[in-house]
Amino acid sequence: MILKWQNLLTQRKTALLGDAISHAVLPGIVIASWSPAAAPRSPWCSALVVAMLVVPPAAAYLLTERLEKMLAVAVLLGITSALGGYALDRWWDASIAGAMATVAGLQFLAALLVSPGHGLLARVLILRKMGRRLSGQLLLLHLQKGRVVVPAAMLERRFGWSAAGWIGS
Repeated sequence: MILKWQNLLTQRKTALLGDAISHAVLPGIVIASWSPAAAPRSPWCSALVVAMLVVPPAAAYLLTERLEKMLAVAVLLGITSALGGYALDRWWDASIAGAMATVAGLQFLAALLVSPGHGLLARVLILRKMGRRLSGQLLLLHLQKGRVVVPAAMLERRFGWSAAGWIGS
């Protein structure tokens, strides 16, 4: 039992150390990119740092919930946004940092739309399924009430249902 607690405490201390490092290093990188020393290099430097540090992990979080897969997907998204931004820069002869941030933003938008658990498309499908289920349950409850025969016209008027919609389902 004591070994189990010691192992748990060691794991927690390691996690806290990792959290402290990540909370100190990442903001330091972002602040360093916004410093006056970074200004002569490129006005897009800070946008690139934020785009590469925030957007790929956020998109990876939308696509998966397992940490190992999330890290791999974030790295893959970062690499593809860098390569895609470089290709976009060569094609349009534009700012490479802006092109990389644009590609990263498009990747995030795509992940937001098609994410299986958090995406907008998944939410629309879930809400539609829940609406159908609720409509069916309301109909059953209304029909069971007092064992009274309810005319279809009353159901259409009261719940906004059409008889044709229920026949095809």
